[in-house]
Amino acid sequence: MKNIGTSVLSVVNPIKNVTPNSDHIIKIISIFFCAFFLFTLYKEFWMIYSVLTDSTSKWDFSIVVYFLPLFMIPTAIIFFFKHKKIGWILLAIFLTYSIAGSIELLILNLNIQPLEISELEIIVPPTSLTSLFINLVYFTGTLWIICKEKIRKVYGVEKNVMILSIGSVALLTALTTYGVFN
Repeated sequence: MKNIGTSVLSVVNPIKNVTPNSDHIIKIISIFFCAFFLFTLYKEFWMIYSVLTDSTSKWDFSIVVYFLPLFMIPTAIIFFFKHKKIGWILLAIFLTYSIAGSIELLILNLNIQPLEISELEIIVPPTSLTSLFINLVYFTGTLWIICKEKIRKVYGVEKNVMILSIGSVALLTALTTYGVFN
């Protein structure tokens, strides 16, 4: 166990004398998104539990959209870590979807009016603008890194595949968001 911890820390060590190569960057992204998945799973545990155990809960499209990232993250990270093209595409799709969702929530929270019922804000507190901004920067930065040519080359992802993957998800997310708010 000590060797695993030491090897993980050596990969994510921010103080290095050399520029990280593509493989090192891929390992760092994989480790951070593995941790992100575990944190998300922990955070959403009771929601998952209640949906799976409550006999009155109905599975509609919104539940699928809600849980899709939970299934997509581990799949994307496994394939991304193994240098598979589908891993790059799934991670790019997840990041684009997350960026669009962060922007949507950021705009929504900036425009939200304080509730007249303050007890409701205690039960369901509004999302922190700081955490939304950090998510936006984190996802955008990661997408920018994996779109660099030296990373794409490892996966055999051409520029047109990159543009199609990111553009189609951005367009679909924008259309569904527009449809929801209008």
